[in-house]
Amino acid sequence: MPSLRRLSALCVLALSFLAVPALAEGPARLAHDFASGSDAGDLSLSNAATLGNRVVFLRDGTEHQPMLWVTDGTPDGTRALATPCPACDATSLLGSTGSVAFYRTINRRIPNLPNADMEIWRTDGTPAGTFLLMAGTGPDDPALSSIDGGLLFFVACTPEQGCEVWLSDGTVAGTRPAGEIVPGPGTGDIRQIVSAGGRGGIGGRAFVVSGSSLWAADRSGVRRLRDTSEIGYLSAGRGRAFFVAEVGGESEIWTSDGTAAGTRAVTSFGPKNPFESFPFPQLVGDRFYFAARADNGTDLWSVGEKPASLRRLTDFHDVTMYFDSIARSGNRVLFVAYRPGPTEPALWVSTGDIRSTAPLTGSPEVQSGLASVGRGRFVFKGNNRSGEALWVTDGTLAGTRLLKHTGRHHRLVQYATLGDRVLFQVANEHETGELWLTDGTPAGTFFLATGGRGSPQYPGWERPLFAARANRTVLFSGYPPGEDEPYELLMASDGSPGGLRELDRFTTGSTSYPRFLVAIGDRLLLQTCGETQQMRALHGTDATDLLFRLHYSPCGDSLLSSRVATAGGRAAFILPGFGEGNSLWGTDGTQAGSAMLIPAIRPSEASDVASFGSGFVVSVSVYSTGGPFRSQLWVSDGTPAGTGKLLDLPDNTVAHGFTSAGNRLYFFDTEMIAANTFRVRPWVSDGTTAGTHRLVTLNGTSPWATFTEVAGRLFFSFTPEGGPTEIWSTDGTPDGTGPAVTADSGMLDPEMLAGAGGRLYFQARRAGKPAEAENPLLPWVSDGTDAGTARLADAEIENVEDYDYYLPDSLPGARKSFGFVEAGGRVYFRASDPAHGDELWSTDGTPEGTALVKDIAPGPLGSSPQGLVAWNGRLWFRARNIPQGMELWTSDGTAKGTRLVQDISEGPSWSTPRELTAVGDRLYFSANDGEHGREVWVLQASDVPLEYP
Repeated sequence: MPSLRRLSALCVLALSFLAVPALAEGPARLAHDFASGSDAGDLSLSNAATLGNRVVFLRDGTEHQPMLWVTDGTPDGTRALATPCPACDATSLLGSTGSVAFYRTINRRIPNLPNADMEIWRTDGTPAGTFLLMAGTGPDDPALSSIDGGLLFFVACTPEQGCEVWLSDGTVAGTRPAGEIVPGPGTGDIRQIVSAGGRGGIGGRAFVVSGSSLWAADRSGVRRLRDTSEIGYLSAGRGRAFFVAEVGGESEIWTSDGTAAGTRAVTSFGPKNPFESFPFPQLVGDRFYFAARADNGTDLWSVGEKPASLRRLTDFHDVTMYFDSIARSGNRVLFVAYRPGPTEPALWVSTGDIRSTAPLTGSPEVQSGLASVGRGRFVFKGNNRSGEALWVTDGTLAGTRLLKHTGRHHRLVQYATLGDRVLFQVANEHETGELWLTDGTPAGTFFLATGGRGSPQYPGWERPLFAARANRTVLFSGYPPGEDEPYELLMASDGSPGGLRELDRFTTGSTSYPRFLVAIGDRLLLQTCGETQQMRALHGTDATDLLFRLHYSPCGDSLLSSRVATAGGRAAFILPGFGEGNSLWGTDGTQAGSAMLIPAIRPSEASDVASFGSGFVVSVSVYSTGGPFRSQLWVSDGTPAGTGKLLDLPDNTVAHGFTSAGNRLYFFDTEMIAANTFRVRPWVSDGTTAGTHRLVTLNGTSPWATFTEVAGRLFFSFTPEGGPTEIWSTDGTPDGTGPAVTADSGMLDPEMLAGAGGRLYFQARRAGKPAEAENPLLPWVSDGTDAGTARLADAEIENVEDYDYYLPDSLPGARKSFGFVEAGGRVYFRASDPAHGDELWSTDGTPEGTALVKDIAPGPLGSSPQGLVAWNGRLWFRARNIPQGMELWTSDGTAKGTRLVQDISEGPSWSTPRELTAVGDRLYFSANDGEHGREVWVLQASDVPLEYP
């Protein structure tokens, strides 16, 4: 978990990020556009905030990264601002001060932990004013935040302070802990944060529920206001809070002015405990409205800051009554009351006491909340004998009238208030719905467009309706009229029936989804998808061969082949049979040189393939009805004639994790020893039946089930039954197989073993430290002994999947974007420290020679370097900063020699280079430039400067 130093050392973050100059045209170029044409993109509106005369909002990028955009309501004034994080689980708006909007990203790095990686961003709608405020961890609940008096209050967690209330004024220096509710590393159990809603000289304060206590937080710190045995339903406004608290076994309504002396009960219902049902708390003006069960029914009550101000508004004599949507128009209070089942929601009016409370005769059944359009008027969706319609009311019979019929019955209703206008979405289950706009007059009420927020499935499960106003323009997500196959666009309306227009029609090039890039001789083997999955070979940039097409495999998440191996200028791969079994094929990169090696004939099928010597080894699974499961090893030189069975493995075992070293083949087997219980053990084979045997007889498991060769020995992680995970090594014999690096070296839970320069590199935790969340993975180096093992740096290595998540272990270089990569005599890896975030590091194999290469994304933001590969004597990878997004970078190990190669997708949008693959003097990768979709790109060695300025 990041420390307090990481959260507070934010003054190093520049308030504007200096752009690294892109190479004008750039040395990288599109190798081949396998899918020409263009596709419609989604430019919908979500998590929008109005900042002056502009609106900032979230939308997905070309490949679903959440991007911040800004618009002034015109096409020319609509542009991308930044992409907050590489692979967020969620990005959401926390709120706006009117001049600055705050956004939060969450990434659940370690499952089943209460807190997740969190970043807080701010934007004023300009590129220079859009930047990271803090990076750390926090609870997975965006509702634990509030804005008051220009301050954002939120929850962040550190090992030193636990989870506490933080505040931010929108600057890096002004983002800090507000104080400690629980001193030290203990957690405050913060359950609710509500803005005080100050007026006059009061502001910049929040009320906080922590456990069963009420606290106040502001610039001066946090202070306890009241301890209770239970507290809930907190509402606040005008500097005062109201809530339900239980003291001495009795529940009452309490209020607080932010001081302990001013925190007191304002009701005295006594032992009746009237809040068994949901009390419907709502603060309207300076009075708190709530539902309470007293005498013979559940009724609506209100109270002010003094106990004598308690008022009862209704006397229904019915315990099943529900209330909804309190509003005030002049001296009148409007609310909706109903009893589920027998009665429909009806509009009631009161001047604040029982005698004046009565239903508004002649008003329709209320099917939505009351939305203000200003001047004490409220609009709602209603239904009477004339049908469903939008209505307006000011709480009087004369001021209540039908605005416009909405047509057939719509069960689901959402609305968004936009100053003097309200946008309604009416829909039914599995429908997109209709959007209606109203200003509270019949002439200003009309059907706007088809759209909303997708297809609601069930009441309460629909996505929220997002809308905003920039200047006098209403912005929303909708579907343009007259489209045969409409897609959601950012739409704009000037508020008149004829004023609808598309704000932007976002298009991107069609993509062929290139993946599984593999070097085969001087060709690139890859898989693409047009109408179906295809395997192709690319020679240079022009010559392409279509090797295979699976007509029964549609595009999408399905794969043509996820098991590919290369050896001797040939490739072998497994094709899925989709019910008919998997077959093994071989190719030299041409159609003539491609053939089936092992057919898909049940009950046997090929399940895995890897290189072995100058050919291939194949795992073949054999199934039998009622009998044991068996696994066979086959070998192949890549031709049908040179393919045959080598040997049978013991019953109920599966061979996997093949590694070829010298003249031997190393692999693991997984054997089921009981229901849902397996053991994994290492094997060795010299290609003969007699020379194939287990290396370890102990029961155990191997977390990664891979071998790493270092100085003639093979290393692997192994967890003997009942023991910790250790690094074992073998010389290919049982006697020469055993523990090499254990907990005596000071390390714990080793992962991602890699060999470079005759040394073993890996990531591990420190032995003797506390729980996983407080004991991060760090970089280590070893000579294969406990005494020769050392921690390289206190820089955290995040064990997270990156964008190459679909690459299986058996694919050559599948883990090249993880772990450690050697290039130009140094070993590179991705790690994080508090001041710099996730950046590129390198080492010469000693702690003294281990350091950050360059702070690519200044401050704790982190550039998230991924896809590390050595080529042409340098390191190549993708990394992100705010000006250019996630693009192609290179490094010679120095800060000066670490630089952006090319801004392939110009500006803050991302091209996200993936699967960097060296083929001779060419470096291939897939990227999305925003014009051609994701396609294959190439970098020619002759086009790359020997030294970058």
